[in-house]
Amino acid sequence: MADDVRLTVDGMIYGGWKSLTFRRSLEECCAAFSLEVTEKWPGTDARRPIKRGAAYSMSLGGDEVAAGYVDGTPRSYGTDMHSVSVKARCGLADIVDCAAIVDGPHEFSNIGLAEIAARLCKPYGVSVQTQCDLGAPFPRFAIQPGETVWSALDRAMRMRAVLAHSDARHTLVFTRAGLGGTAAGSLQLGQNVKSATGEFSFEQRFSDIIVRGQQESADDLDTTSEMQAEGRAHDAAVTRFRPTVIVGETVAADQTLTERAEWHKVVAYGRSATATYTVQGWRDAGGALWRPNTTVSVRDDYLEINEPLLIVSTELQLSPEGGTTATLTVSHPSAYALITEADSDTSASSAGSAPAATKYDESAWR
Repeated sequence: MADDVRLTVDGMIYGGWKSLTFRRSLEECCAAFSLEVTEKWPGTDARRPIKRGAAYSMSLGGDEVAAGYVDGTPRSYGTDMHSVSVKARCGLADIVDCAAIVDGPHEFSNIGLAEIAARLCKPYGVSVQTQCDLGAPFPRFAIQPGETVWSALDRAMRMRAVLAHSDARHTLVFTRAGLGGTAAGSLQLGQNVKSATGEFSFEQRFSDIIVRGQQESADDLDTTSEMQAEGRAHDAAVTRFRPTVIVGETVAADQTLTERAEWHKVVAYGRSATATYTVQGWRDAGGALWRPNTTVSVRDDYLEINEPLLIVSTELQLSPEGGTTATLTVSHPSAYALITEADSDTSASSAGSAPAATKYDESAWR
């Protein structure tokens, strides 16, 4: 399938492509792209300048993949060249940049995360989709002065152990790692992989994780008992003595410090290894565009990987030298394991249920 690129700005189609970079990530709210174009449509003499702030829609191979607003249009010229660059983000850009509340109530009572998101996003033309259970309603959730929509929602998401990212258009999607499905085919050394890099580190892995907190005061607890509450986890993959102590963590009402220590262990495992693959083309073996929060089978004897991994980010590129390529960053899903966090805005009953501890194979990616 020919992956031709078309950008429509305020109803006008632009061509003359030189390069394109289209990035999406599970760690970023907005999808973004940058491209370099000529200011004239091929075959015509009319200039068609792209206006900053204009609405756009971008399609790849006939599929609309992004929609939002143009952020900037850098221009350059010389004796033998004349080009315009376009930088744009998806429709969620305004909830990242702009205030959650200007006028009106700054506090919500007895409503869930999806409803809070819908109310905050509605003025910006952003809809909300959920792919997972969002937990119990908040008895009280207050917007902090000057807080953006995204920062307020990010705070609420940590209390419900969920992630959110954009559909690259105008929808905010609540999810958890891996719920985006499975990519067709695989990333395989000697077949579709053009190049790869791997980052493997034990710097943040510890043999023993000790989490110490302070219990709430109670009549039957002395001061020493209150101060010495702790939980422990052991990472059998770390064979030498490498302990760490985490002091003063506040846990949600339905958690134990042991669960918190186990969570630190599995996240450290997931973050200890990442790989980045560049493949030819923008699509997987089934013809779908590569996208984040999907899992893909990776078979790479050189990097010693042979398991399904989570696609954390995708960068689709077009250049005169390389044609169409995709750069995929992959990681173990446990890097994005979540556990509910406590917050002073909520009562003890509002924490919701913490997800089960992530299981992993301690022999993998040592």
